[in-house]
Order: sequence, then C-alpha cells, then structure tokens
Amino acid sequence: MRKIKTCLILLILVITCTSCAPRAFSESFAFSRDDIPMIHNMEELKEYVEEQLQFGSVEFSFSTKELDMDDIQNINSMLHGYYGDVTKCKSEGTILSSTVNMTLYCKLSDNYYVERNYYKGEKIPEDNKEARELAKACRKILKKMTREVGKDASDYEKELWIHDYIVTHTSYGYEEGEDAQSEDSAAHESYGALVSHRAVCNGYSYAMKLLCNLAGLDCRIITGQGNDENHAWNMVKIDDEWYHVDVTWDDPSPDQEGRIVYTYFNINDERASLGHTWNTARYPEATCMDNNYYIKNDLFCEDYDEFKEKCIQILQEKDRNRIQLMVGDYDGSIYSESNMEFLFDYSDARSFNYQSLGEIPYMTLVINLNH
Repeated sequence: MRKIKTCLILLILVITCTSCAPRAFSESFAFSRDDIPMIHNMEELKEYVEEQLQFGSVEFSFSTKELDMDDIQNINSMLHGYYGDVTKCKSEGTILSSTVNMTLYCKLSDNYYVERNYYKGEKIPEDNKEARELAKACRKILKKMTREVGKDASDYEKELWIHDYIVTHTSYGYEEGEDAQSEDSAAHESYGALVSHRAVCNGYSYAMKLLCNLAGLDCRIITGQGNDENHAWNMVKIDDEWYHVDVTWDDPSPDQEGRIVYTYFNINDERASLGHTWNTARYPEATCMDNNYYIKNDLFCEDYDEFKEKCIQILQEKDRNRIQLMVGDYDGSIYSESNMEFLFDYSDARSFNYQSLGEIPYMTLVINLNH
C-alpha cells in the first residue's frame, strides 16, 4: 500500500516549465525522450542548435539542469541565423528532478534549401518562391564567375570576385516600403543582396557565405559589433589561413556605381579589432595578412614617403583616373591637400579629390584625378 501511494505522488508532481517568448517562441509542452544530449550552458546550446539546423533538423531535443526558460528564449539572439532559427519550444520537468527535457522547433532558411538544391539536387518546396528565385540567381552568378575567372581560379580569385560582385550589385538599405524594424525584411537575407539588390549587414554577410559555400570556399558568419552597433561580417579561409572580410563596409554608402574598396578584405584580428568587436572564443584566430588585397597587390604603404613613391610609380606606368592605396600611418596633417599636390607633376590632372576610409592608422586613400 505504501508503494502505491508513492507512485501516485510522483505522477501528481510532474510539472511543466514556463513560457518561451518571441522571436519568438510559443509556449507548449511535450513528453520526455531518451538518449538526448545534456546541455550545460548557452554556448553549448548555440553550437548544438546551429549544427542541427545545418543538417536540416526542424525538431530536436536536449536535456539540461542549468538552463531555464528565460535562458532558452534568448537562443535566437546568439545564432547567426544563416540556416534558420527557433520558432517554438516545448518542455517537461519534474519537481523531484532537476533535469528539464526540451524540444525545439525550427524554421529552415532559404540558404539551407539553396545549398541542398545545389549540392544534392534536392527540390526546393514549391511554396518557397524566394528560395527558388535565390537558387536561380546563385547559379547564374556562379556561371558568370567561372566565365570571368576560369575553372582553375584560386580560392583567393574566387573570393575576390564574389566580394566585388556583391559590392557592385548591392546597395545598402531597404527596399521602398519595407519596414526597417522588421526582422523578416528581405534586406536581412541573401535574397536581399542577390535578388532584390538591397541589403543590410546580415544580407551582405549571408550572401557572401552562400556564394563562397557554393564555390567551395570555407566561409563563416561573425556576429558582434561594428563601431558599437550590432553588426555581421565574414571570415574566409584562404591557403589554410583565416581572414576577416566585411563586404558591407567595403560598399560605399551612398552607392557609387562601379566603385569598390578593399579596406576590410582579408584582414587579421588586429586590423579587424580596430572597428569591430566579437567574442573571439567562438571563432577561429586570424593572424595572417598574406592575402590582404593591398598587401597581395603591392598597394600597401608603410608611410607617406612610400605612398608618394607608389603614386608616382603608378602614374608613370599608366595613365590613371583613380588611385587606391592603403597607408599604415594615416594622419590628416600628413596626408593633406598640400602634400598631395605632387600628383599634378606626374599627371595632366587639373584637380583631384580624395577620400580616406577605414580605421586609424590603417586607412585606404581613394584619389580621383580630374583631367
């Protein structure tokens, strides 16, 4: 009789955890499952969810003793969202046990469907018009890349072409009539950059990763802050070294047709940290500058004397309307208009203007010569 009473008490004491909120979760409840992983902290949960999304899982479970529903409801803020995000969670726990079993339900992104279609030929759902349009655009873009750089192009050449394509075909911002506060805006997605041609940093970084992935390059999305605002950019692996690439910041705003700068193309952690902050523990270390655009193309100058010498060399070799160099000692008083007048001695320009871009002391100088 005593044994029966104990069982009844245990059944009565089964309870469920509290709610999960948007971006949103809706509250509901589920039965526990066997053989599911134990998650101890939010970093482990982030990695687990991103792994599941990458493999197309829309429902999966885990157990936890340390996390509560207030923690879980913030998971989307930690995800880069490239393959999708969490839409709902269900939970079950008991008063007699400190373990809570959770089931998460997710929505897969267009990027997931496009990659599966490209790699494995899997059909994109008929009702996902945006993903089908994005897949068509990506195939067209990659064919254009192959025509222009060749089938035997290096990873660096492919990466550079993709960077330049996004910059020249995308304008920063939202389409007319779009709600800038809406997280569902196309500007936050690859679709915005590659189909609508209007995007913000999420859209730029997703598009860079999508095209790099399809081209066979190892690319990641970095979420952190840029100039103290929430920001996203990329890391790309070239010749076994990781580099930061910020396509958004390399695209002039307001948009200037045909203009591309490379201030944030393949820079190391040291350079990136001048304007960006991120959780370095989550991402690979970037220490190399060998594939930085300016260094690789002999367009980096340590000081003003080298800058002047390089400008003269460029003008003597070929008539130019524009010169783009990076300097490592930028100071407005040194790179002043009066100290630029030597340009008149080596060109037939009647006037010039220049713009400095980047973070001191590493600045890109773009000089336009007006003939």
